[in-house]
Amino acid sequence: MPFCLDLHHRRAIGYGETEQRLSLVSVHGEVGLFDEAEQVALELAEQITRMSSARPTAELFSRARKVYTEEQISVLCMACIGINAFNRLSILSEHPVRKARS
Repeated sequence: MPFCLDLHHRRAIGYGETEQRLSLVSVHGEVGLFDEAEQVALELAEQITRMSSARPTAELFSRARKVYTEEQISVLCMACIGINAFNRLSILSEHPVRKARS
């Protein structure tokens, strides 16, 4: 997972994301930097990741339907599932984090 965090952090910066938002993503609900659609997507990702202990709530899907279409919700769910699969492969293969090039 460290490999994935490093990779996606650098890519997010490259796409224009800010260091501040990236450093606060784990507390997205406690800061005013993420809009409702972003918060719903992040919560959906968290709940899908933890599905082994509890499935995503009906309340979250209700909130998601206020900001996303059914098709967009499906795409978000598939993206979360795909990323979780790649994370598990990365963890099992123990990809090393390489020092970033200057």
